[in-house]
Amino acid sequence: MKLAGCIIIYNPKCDVWSNINSYLNEIEKLYVLDNSEEYYNELIHKVKSSKKCQYINLRGNKGIAFALNIAVQRALNDQFHWLLTMDQDSFFTSDNLDKMKEYIESEKPENVKVVCPAFEDEKIKTRKYVLEMITSGSIMDVDFCNEIGGFDNKLFIDEVDHDYCVRVILKGCKVIKLNEARLTHFLGNQTFHNKIKCYNYPPIRYYYITRNNLYFHFKYRRYKELSSVIKLQIPRIKKIMVSIWFEENRYEKYLYMLLGLYDFLRKNMGKFKWFQSKNKKTVK
Repeated sequence: MKLAGCIIIYNPKCDVWSNINSYLNEIEKLYVLDNSEEYYNELIHKVKSSKKCQYINLRGNKGIAFALNIAVQRALNDQFHWLLTMDQDSFFTSDNLDKMKEYIESEKPENVKVVCPAFEDEKIKTRKYVLEMITSGSIMDVDFCNEIGGFDNKLFIDEVDHDYCVRVILKGCKVIKLNEARLTHFLGNQTFHNKIKCYNYPPIRYYYITRNNLYFHFKYRRYKELSSVIKLQIPRIKKIMVSIWFEENRYEKYLYMLLGLYDFLRKNMGKFKWFQSKNKKTVK
């Protein structure tokens, strides 16, 4: 099986190199796409020292979708058929990635265009076709991804993976989640207040969550086969509004949600453009 991988780095605070080593031996090449606003010398030195890694400096944050599209094009040029997509804070343990590769090699699923693992603590007992997935830990058909236009750059971050997933389904193809393959993935600094989950994201993240969930909802609301996914978007925003009340800097976060709503109504997509600092740090 000809498998490449990609990882998107953004101002890493975790041991990214250790995470990379959990799957590097199972792939032929790893595209390391750096979205950081600073240059992380120690990590980049390790990446450049590995014969399997190809470092790609995007010179500032270009967004998840843009970086994934670059990785897809590199994989195409290098004649890879499958691409493993990873977040910097995710890793595999044991033979979990091998199980995903084995499924693709042994069953040769023609109509399955994305194979994804379950989370380490997720209660899933059988394989199942899904309407939502996350890019981290997923293996996707590179040629098919290119055929349907890759990832939506308008989204920048948030809903990038869900948008891709539903476009796969609308093409009559499938996304499968394997219960036997597990990924360790961290979803921010989550806390609970009286059983209410608080995500504790930075304010700007709530801008993207608000804007992109609304964009996703109105983009696909007419498709009946996606109704179970689409109907969750507005309640998801309401749930986040409640959880923010118990987080630090709540008024600033509400402001960013309002800006997300405002930009959605103006059809202003892509990278966040409010309050941009004039003193940007230089990326080497």
